[in-house]
Amino acid sequence: MEMANNIIESPFKLAYGKLIYEGQDVGKLAELSIDDIDYYAMIPGNKGGHSIILYLYEKEEFDSESDNIPIRALKVSNIFERLNTRTNKITHNLKNDRFLREIEALKECKAHKFIDIIEIYYEGYLKVKDLRDKDLYFPFYMMDYADHDLKKYMDERREELDEYGKIQLCLEISKGIKELDNLNLYHRDLKPDNILFIDGVCKIGDLGLIGYRDKDFDKVNEFIGPRGWESPEVMNKFLTEGNGHFDCHIDHQSDLFQLGLIFWFIMQGNSPIGCIRRSDFTNDNEEIFEIIKRMIWHSKEKRIKSIDEVIELLSKLIKKYES
Repeated sequence: MEMANNIIESPFKLAYGKLIYEGQDVGKLAELSIDDIDYYAMIPGNKGGHSIILYLYEKEEFDSESDNIPIRALKVSNIFERLNTRTNKITHNLKNDRFLREIEALKECKAHKFIDIIEIYYEGYLKVKDLRDKDLYFPFYMMDYADHDLKKYMDERREELDEYGKIQLCLEISKGIKELDNLNLYHRDLKPDNILFIDGVCKIGDLGLIGYRDKDFDKVNEFIGPRGWESPEVMNKFLTEGNGHFDCHIDHQSDLFQLGLIFWFIMQGNSPIGCIRRSDFTNDNEEIFEIIKRMIWHSKEKRIKSIDEVIELLSKLIKKYES
């Protein structure tokens, strides 16, 4: 798996597993030049997992006396690679395979002009010094800055969103999953943190656990998915793969399960855990409850079979509010 060999010089250093600039790991502005544009880059705080987020401010537009809004963001792997001095090529670290597959999937989405998936603008390697002044190379890609994720969006707007607005939001997110489905891709990491809002437009982000319908890169008993939002198949794979007869295949129906949990969260602000009853869903809309219930069945045999069916059911429901 190869990536464009765009090496971006940076003033960052790696210290104790964190990127730092002038002795600090957050809040300081560092200068970066990417694709002939000069930016100020700031680490707002480590994202966790296997990546770090940098906010980018266009240097020409930056006003030190005002509140500046980032124009772009860099998602940077926290797994570094090194340069082979004989070949002058970066030596691939297998631990970056998933990060590079995420870039590959985003580029494919962009080539198809998908509008419900975050857009990738640039990819390359961020050159960083370690404490011994050795060069390290961190894969990264540039995307739009997201001012909200779904949790923050709902925290701020839940009271003003009516029933129609909530169902419309469920439909918008579903269309992003449909775009991935069109490319035979499974997201596998659906949770409120990964539903992003860019200038008020909802987009699917963080494809770091992306799966391909015709390929399997996963390790036996590997935990794949967002903790607290995982499908039954995720737990089966983690606990019983190779030792039982349970479904351990994390596929499009696993995405539908996670999506159903997100719909529940949108509609009433919590997540269903365990065996749910009608009384657990405080909304009196029977139709949206039935859609969600069919999405979060433990058994795939009972679960909704495709994102097309979800979109069809939500679209019919939306029309009742529009008529």
